[in-house]
Formats: sequence, C-alpha cells, structure tokens
Amino acid sequence: MITGGFGALGLATARWLASNGATRIVLCGRHGGESGLSEVDIVTVVGDIAEPGVAERLIAAATADGLPLRGIVHAAGVPGDDVAAVWRPKVLGARRLHEATADTPPDWWLTYSSSAALFGAPDRTALATADAWLDAFAAWRRSRGLPATTVNWGVDPVLDPTPVAERLEALPAVLGSDRPSVGIARLDAGRVAGRFPELVRRPFFSEVLTAGPIPATTPERLADIVAGLLGRAVPRDVPLVELGLDSLTAMRARAAAEREFGVTLPVPLLLRGSSLDDLAGYVTGTRVTAPDRTARVLRPGEGTPLVLFGESTVYRPLLDRLAGVPCHGVEASDVEGCVAALRELRSSGPYRLGGWASGGVLAFETARRLAALGGRVDVVVLFDSEAPLGAEPYAGRVVLYRAGDAAAPGWAACCTDLHVEPVPGDHRTMLDPPHVAVPARHLATELAGRTSPGTPV
Repeated sequence: MITGGFGALGLATARWLASNGATRIVLCGRHGGESGLSEVDIVTVVGDIAEPGVAERLIAAATADGLPLRGIVHAAGVPGDDVAAVWRPKVLGARRLHEATADTPPDWWLTYSSSAALFGAPDRTALATADAWLDAFAAWRRSRGLPATTVNWGVDPVLDPTPVAERLEALPAVLGSDRPSVGIARLDAGRVAGRFPELVRRPFFSEVLTAGPIPATTPERLADIVAGLLGRAVPRDVPLVELGLDSLTAMRARAAAEREFGVTLPVPLLLRGSSLDDLAGYVTGTRVTAPDRTARVLRPGEGTPLVLFGESTVYRPLLDRLAGVPCHGVEASDVEGCVAALRELRSSGPYRLGGWASGGVLAFETARRLAALGGRVDVVVLFDSEAPLGAEPYAGRVVLYRAGDAAAPGWAACCTDLHVEPVPGDHRTMLDPPHVAVPARHLATELAGRTSPGTPV
C-alpha cells in the first residue's frame, strides 16, 4: 500500500515495487490518477488518508482474495507553510494507518520523511515538525515490536537534489538494514562547510567535511536563503517574483538577510522585479535602489480612497470586485515611510487602510501613528494578518477577514473596536477567485457605511 500514491515519489515507488516482484499495489490519493503500470494488479483508493475509514478501505483492498499485507509506504503530504495542513496527511494519516493495521500488521513499514527533521529547516517549521513526529512515531512503533522505518530524503538547500531513481536504489539497503531511520541525501560538502564551519569539528561530519573552505560569496549566500524559502533552485538573473516570491515570503527573506548580513532589504526592492544579483548589489552597496514611498493610484475615483499596503498584484481580484471604490497602493516597508506617503496624499485624512498578511500589520501600525498625529482613520482592514507581539492599543475601527478559524486573540487584546469576519479559503487563496467574492462583498458594504461585517470581539 502506498499513500500519496499519485505523487512523483509515490508513483516511482510503485514502479520500483512492481519491478521487484509485487503482485498487487494499492495506491491511495485524494484525487486519484493513472499509474502507467499494467504488469501488476493496481488498485486505486481515492480518499484523504487522514479521514476516518480510508485506511480501512486500503487494508481491505490490499488483502482482498486472502493476499497478505506485505508492506506500507506512507508518502502522503502537502506543500506549504500551514502547520495544520501539513501535519494532517503526515501525522494523522500515520495514526489512521497504525490503527487500521492493528489486527493485520505488515511485514515492513516505510514512512517518507525529510532531512528537515534531521538538520532543521528555517522557515519550514511545518515540514520539519511533522517529519520529526514521523521519526519519533517510527521509534515508538518499534518499541512495541512493530515494523517501522523512516527515510529522511534530502530537501535542504545545502543538499544537492537527489534524482528519484537514485533515491529508490537505496530502498533495498533501507529495508535490509532494520534501522529506525535512514537519511539519504547528496551532501554538498563545500557549501555545508562554508555555511556551517563549526560542523567540521564534529566527529560525525569530520570524515566528509574539510576545514578551511572557500567562503561563500554574497550571491551564493543569498541564493541559499531564497532557495530555502521558495523550495527551488534560484537563477541569479531572474526576477524573484517570477519564481513565486510574494509579500509574505519577501518579509521572511528580509528577516533572514538581516540576520545573515546585517542589512535590511526593502520589501519593495524584493517585490519589484529584483533578481539575486540586484539584491547582492544592494547588500554590498554596489547597487543601491531607494524604496518608492509614494502612494500609487491603483484605481482612480472620487471620495476617500482605500489604501492597500504591500504587493499590489495580490489585490487585483479584490479590486475587480470593488466597483467604484478608489484605491491606492503603498509599498514602503517602514511605518514612517508609509505615514509620509499618506500625509502627502491627504494631510489629515480621512484614511481607509488595509493589507494582507504583513501588509495588514503595516497598515495597522501606520493607522496608529496617523491617529497619534491627529489624523482621522475611518477603518483598518486586515486580510488574515497576525497581530504583532506587544502591539500597542488602538481605539479605531478594525475589520479582520480571517481564513478558516475566526479566533483572533492577538488583535482582540489590542483593538477595542474589532470586528472579525470568517471567509473561505486559506491564507494564500482567500484573495483569489472564487473565495475573494466573500470578503469583497463585505468590504464593499463596510466602505459604503451600510453595515458592520463580522462579529464584534
């Protein structure tokens, strides 16, 4: 049985099993698919392994006609940074399989984990913690006399990507070793030693790492940072926004670069088509680009504009549904810069401010500062933003559109006039069609002054 059976690694594992004598392979996935295998009995079970009953359906399919259950490969997983979403198929799925096989234990049990559980993975907390749980779960099963082994595939940027075929060549050794966990990766010794020179002194690594490596250049160090955030190799001359960089990832890159180099990268610089070479030039001082601190018109119109903070492209689907509402965009990365841009736009208000993720935090802090300077702020609109630690109290009106869970303890602690509206989608999709229709409809009525969306907190 293979969960995550229609992912690249799941299908490759199925092909490897078929070539090594398996007579029936049961593939489980949320959406199904084609295996491309015809020489063995392929059974497809469509379902979420974390849902009750799906694991039992897998067992029934695998053991139909009296066949014994030989092995389990738990490869289910989803990408992303949401802890609950990433943990669900990995952790809850493993528990469902464990419970379903209580009376029919397999001969062997493999769980696909990652090197994030071995080395840690900055900004990939969800993956690292879920895989660390799987490693501990394998040890727990073995302590009870049950088979279990985790395979920690290399995913860290300092590890060269291992081709799938090469990974599977290691499976016979993994199954034959009877170890609780095995890490498999191509180690780039020079890069690892350059980034973590103290590892050279540790006995475990001293056999493969040598002292005195050539220090990594600034572009190489930036490439490691950005590749870790985006989960892919990053060419030096391609705009980062074309590789998937958004405002949330830009804030993380900014924080990581500040820790690494002691230089604060302006978020607008990250989001306006800059490449790795451009960022390296800014860090080294050879290419300085000043952030744009003006409020740009996103949609002209009469009346008080809605000013949105952060990458303007994020808000296009929302703006398409706010007919007749004038909108401006501010991409400055500091509160004082935002305040200056808005006071240039309107010296004393009124102001209507909003933003998604970190843009919402910037909108909130800017609203506090404008109010302290005597400006009138009608409303602050937050799209799934997290309250900053230690945020000072704010008496103005705040509307929070929250994806999924409507709880907002952080904002409730600092906002005396907070209204929360649960909306469909998740953090990354709530402003994309079709989910965006719900917050757009509520926001339109809010700005028109006809109603108060959400529930007072």
